[in-house]
Formats: sequence, C-alpha cells, structure tokens
Amino acid sequence: MEEVKQLNHLGIKCGCWLLADGKTFMHFDHEAAHDVLLPQASFKKFDEQFWVSGLESEPVMVNPTLVAFA
Repeated sequence: MEEVKQLNHLGIKCGCWLLADGKTFMHFDHEAAHDVLLPQASFKKFDEQFWVSGLESEPVMVNPTLVAFA
C-alpha cells in the first residue's frame, strides 16, 4: 500500500482486507488502475508469489477487517 500512497494518483483507490481466518486477504482496485499499479515493484512481487502459492481455496468475503486503504 505504501507504493500506492506514494503514487498519489487521484484516480486510484485500493483497499486490502484480512478475512476471518486471519491469513486470507483480498484486495480491490478498479480495472483502469492496473496500467499504473502492475509495473510497481510490490505488485510484481505479489503477483509472482500469488501464482506459486497454491491457494487452499477461493476466498469468501465474510467479516473482513480493513487492513489498508490508499
């Protein structure tokens, strides 16, 4: 989220929520933000780790706790 904040892009809002199991999180942004966000180092690292992580199951949004918003 720090990179998103540093971008200070008025058109980009991104949020991250931790789910009830304490380990699953979801983040949301809008499609137009992808061209700006995807080249960022933290998003590249997340994308690499995401695909090799072997997800246990699809996340279900129940009782989320807001972790960060930019």
